[in-house]
Amino acid sequence: KEIGYQVNHWLLKGEEMGVPQTRHRVFFIAVKNNIDFNLEYLNMGFNYQPITYGEIRDYKGRKCCENSKTYLLLNEAKNGESDLSAAHERLFGKISFFQNRILYNNQIVSTIRAKSNDFWALDTKIGMSSTEIISAQTFPQDYDFITSTYSNVSYICGMSVPPIMIKRIVTRLIESGLFDYKLKQRSVN
Repeated sequence: KEIGYQVNHWLLKGEEMGVPQTRHRVFFIAVKNNIDFNLEYLNMGFNYQPITYGEIRDYKGRKCCENSKTYLLLNEAKNGESDLSAAHERLFGKISFFQNRILYNNQIVSTIRAKSNDFWALDTKIGMSSTEIISAQTFPQDYDFITSTYSNVSYICGMSVPPIMIKRIVTRLIESGLFDYKLKQRSVN
């Protein structure tokens, strides 16, 4: 505001914007004060159909090692639990493994993080594949990740805003007439 901008912010939810994950992000939009546009009237509500894990699933992820603690917890987990913490508490008496998320075909994937090797389909005990992570983040499947290792793909996707969220915001700004001020300036000259 001090340098001549009006500013507003919105909490936008990826799952309402056509992103197959529950990715919630705050976006700030600033417009110079000399542009005749009021951000207070900008509608940033989105209502796209939710996309579930089952719609992006390819069954090509890595199988959980049968000798691992994660496998033991996946066997102990109950349908409907969102992570492995309750299973860990039942078996070991303390909460842990809460970042090991459980995937269900009929639910939206929870937020992809930079380390996404801890998302597990309860029905098959298979982790998310790189393709599934890319789809959940709305990157194109042929995106150049420099190196397409699982850890690099999950890191880049986990650290990025889903491209479809940015597209939806920019489209909304264009539709709102924000950029029409350039046309108005040309017609005056």
